[in-house]
Amino acid sequence: MVKQLRESPHSSCSAYNVSNDLKWAQHIQAISAKGASRLYFLKQLKRAGAGTDDLLCLYCSVIRPVLEYACPVWHSSLTVALSRALESLQKRAMNIIFPDMGYKLSLIMACIDTLDKRREVLTKRFFRTAVTPESFCLHYYFPINETDILNKL
Repeated sequence: MVKQLRESPHSSCSAYNVSNDLKWAQHIQAISAKGASRLYFLKQLKRAGAGTDDLLCLYCSVIRPVLEYACPVWHSSLTVALSRALESLQKRAMNIIFPDMGYKLSLIMACIDTLDKRREVLTKRFFRTAVTPESFCLHYYFPINETDILNKL
């Protein structure tokens, strides 16, 4: 017996959301909402008198991973508007941690990159570890020089 599948405007699993036209807006909305709700805890810690190092630790270990979850899958398909939406959450976090500094200066003080730059690094690292090893079945279809591959990204 053959079972018919229903057509749906989007697909969702516990990891990510993608629409049937392969747009990532719904996924970015979901992780943005989740990240924004976690900014509340950052504010509460700030009000309780937590130090800058503790606030940065919370941001880097609890909030930023949500904003970067599965980014090698969707980073290259992200529109500028969606990228800015994610970056605005990091700006808000940096404003909570460093209230008297601009965004760029707060990134320097925190020794962290923009989310766009981080996604780029994470995507390249994923590619290097998952696709370029000789154990990968399509390894021989890629150029031999790994720097050629990474320069094309």
